Amino acid sequence: MAIEWTPSAVKHGVTKRQALYAMTHAVACHTLKGLPGDDTRVFVGPPGDYADGYLEVLVALRQRDGRLTVFHAMELTDSFRYLLTEGSDDERSR
Repeated sequence: MAIEWTPSAVKHGVTKRQALYAMTHAVACHTLKGLPGDDTRVFVGPPGDYADGYLEVLVALRQRDGRLTVFHAMELTDSFRYLLTEGSDDERSR
């Protein structure tokens, strides 16, 4: 699967490496309403590199061509902080 990075994905100073680490070590993942035909999700996870805190990383899986597009990555904001206590979609459906 190809990973595409939009310019907005790195505009908040989060590196691609940190965003990938947060996605692969996420403590929460939640499905969002995105563009039709896209599977859009937010991942909340640590940035790695011995850094404190969490990142929010938003991605869209483009069903039409199979690309994974990372379009937002920054330090965790209040918009998604609730996911730290509520967990991932999979955990809530159990």
